[in-house]
Amino acid sequence: MSPRKSNQPGDEQSVNKTGSLKPGEPVYLEVGRLRRPHGIRGEIVFEVLSDGMEYFEEGKTLLIGRPKTPMEIATVRDHDKMLLIKFFGLDTPDAASQYSNQLAYIPTAEVPPLPEGQYYFFQLIGLTAFDPDGTRLGILAEIIQTGAVPVYVVVGEDGSELLMPAIPEVVKKVDLEGHTITLKPQEWD
Repeated sequence: MSPRKSNQPGDEQSVNKTGSLKPGEPVYLEVGRLRRPHGIRGEIVFEVLSDGMEYFEEGKTLLIGRPKTPMEIATVRDHDKMLLIKFFGLDTPDAASQYSNQLAYIPTAEVPPLPEGQYYFFQLIGLTAFDPDGTRLGILAEIIQTGAVPVYVVVGEDGSELLMPAIPEVVKKVDLEGHTITLKPQEWD
């Protein structure tokens, strides 16, 4: 899951006070995909899969592909709603091409804390959802990005799905420590 964030009540971080991950959280987060080489200097087209751009600066290290190969960014620049990134040690199109279509990751521990009232999606997925009366609704299984607001997909024990917009009228409480979220289903007249 990419480290996209959700604007909801609370100020929680992905690491505890010792800097360790909380149980059940991913070790790595997907932040982008290397597409294809560009030009003759070893640059590669990079599709950003993250809300934050702080991961894509000169001198920062991304972990590339399944083996999570650490690669330091030498240069970065904008390119048609994407980025052109050049990593140290990749100086030709052939060298860059070996990383085509590979995902780029960062360690979860390096994800910056969000302002109060915001959560990363990975922090919310898997929470047990209850209504305000305490009735169990199911598990928050997926978050769908829409043009307006994210939509939470809550899967009940019977496999049914509830779709709920991530708006203050619906999201009443997030308790990461208790691994729960309180959602008030919308009532339609």
